[in-house]
Amino acid sequence: MTINGSGFKPGSGAPTVILGFDTLSLVSSTDTLIVATLPTNEPSGSYDLSVTIAGGGAKTDTFGVTIGAVGPQGPQGFTGATGPTGPQGPQGPAGADSTVPGPSGPTGPQGTAGQSAFAGIWSPSGTYTVGQEVMRSSSVGGSPGPFFNLTGNTGTEPVLDTINWAYCCGVPQLGYQPLSMSGSTAGTFNPGSLTNLMQYTFNIYERQTINTINISVQFQPSSDTTGTGRCYGANGSVVNNTGYPNCWDSPYCFNAGNCSSNYTFVFWGGFNGYTVYTYTYPIPGQPIGTMSWAIFKNGVVTSLVLSAGSNGNYSFTTPNNSPISFSGGDTILLQANNPSTSTDTILSGNWTIQ
Repeated sequence: MTINGSGFKPGSGAPTVILGFDTLSLVSSTDTLIVATLPTNEPSGSYDLSVTIAGGGAKTDTFGVTIGAVGPQGPQGFTGATGPTGPQGPQGPAGADSTVPGPSGPTGPQGTAGQSAFAGIWSPSGTYTVGQEVMRSSSVGGSPGPFFNLTGNTGTEPVLDTINWAYCCGVPQLGYQPLSMSGSTAGTFNPGSLTNLMQYTFNIYERQTINTINISVQFQPSSDTTGTGRCYGANGSVVNNTGYPNCWDSPYCFNAGNCSSNYTFVFWGGFNGYTVYTYTYPIPGQPIGTMSWAIFKNGVVTSLVLSAGSNGNYSFTTPNNSPISFSGGDTILLQANNPSTSTDTILSGNWTIQ
């Protein structure tokens, strides 16, 4: 048997040739030609012929051969069983785009409404989510906005609350002067007087709670003063036509020893007449009167009322420490009252509310 091909002898070893189940003896072999001896009396027919190349990378190739005459084709055999599905082949190239639109699909269900990014005018009682945008009311002045929520918390006034809100455009302006929580108690307070030390109306963005008032005072001490008057001293039997008291009567001029050199001698005829003298007398200082300070809400006095009649520091807290709350439109007033008959002067001192 002669076998033609190539690559039969890539190494030093000889190839192996098998016909059916028989290994054939080699007569010769080259890289392109193998000559092998067939077994004696090998029957005619079709056989599998395999050639195995020797060497480290052995390779085998098998193909069919026919020995002897080829007979007529036999009848078709039975259909064999379906083999396993092979692996999926590579994706083919995309087809050309259709020029005819397909039919419209069915309408899907209505989705849930999304939340708008713009939440309108900021309100202290509003609820906001991260990223929502608000504006400030023009009634309070200052920067109108927009302001963007950073945390999902409402917080307080966007201008004052840099933790929960971010301003679009640099440094925002508040636009109003917030309530001052302290001030001076100094002043002169006449008997029966009512003096407003602080009055403030909250705007729509403000909220405040207080429960304590603190007062410190340094009163001006009372001191005696001196008054002046006139009396008469008569010569002879003179009728008093002056309307002044007699200088001999206490506590006037002669007995008190406080006649001045400022006098006028008046004649009524002859040696009868009188002298009008100017005299001085002490005026005792008035004692310090008790004063009070009260917090009013919308014109109505609250439980925060404190009194003091001497120098010192005073404090008063609402019963049960209950806070007094103020919101937009409410007015707070701190009023000093001098109900006494004395004029009180406070040289220095302060008030605070908290």
